[in-house]
Amino acid sequence: MPIKIKNKRNYSLTKRVKSHVIADLSVNYFEKIALEKAFTVECFEKDYGYDLLVQTFNKQGLFEPGQFKVQMKATRKPKYLTSTKEVSFVCEKKHLNGWTKDTDPVILVLFDSKKRKAYWLYIQNHLISKKIKINNIRGESKTLRIPLKN
Repeated sequence: MPIKIKNKRNYSLTKRVKSHVIADLSVNYFEKIALEKAFTVECFEKDYGYDLLVQTFNKQGLFEPGQFKVQMKATRKPKYLTSTKEVSFVCEKKHLNGWTKDTDPVILVLFDSKKRKAYWLYIQNHLISKKIKINNIRGESKTLRIPLKN
């Protein structure tokens, strides 16, 4: 949420907060990559667990049936795990629960705003391969490990 500040003349002005800037940068980063692959990217106006809807096209430019959804997360200080070549991200259980129920693939993208790099995780596939069951998650969140290379 933007904050109000007062300028030299004591007028109240709205200031754009850094978290909103890096969130927009993360979407821009992903959109550029997708558009270079000739995919289409639509931004959801209201964010209820997804930021983007992506439709793909093959090398001949023909539409491929299906789509996938993207949830962007941006940070200035991701937690890198150098020993495992991963970055960790604490994800709310309610989001994981919703994503697992989605029939479209859901990709979580973590954007490092300082390095201008992003790391991604195919959520449903990750939870299945790691045998993570939502009902077995203790607490309200789960730490996910996102590979630095994928």
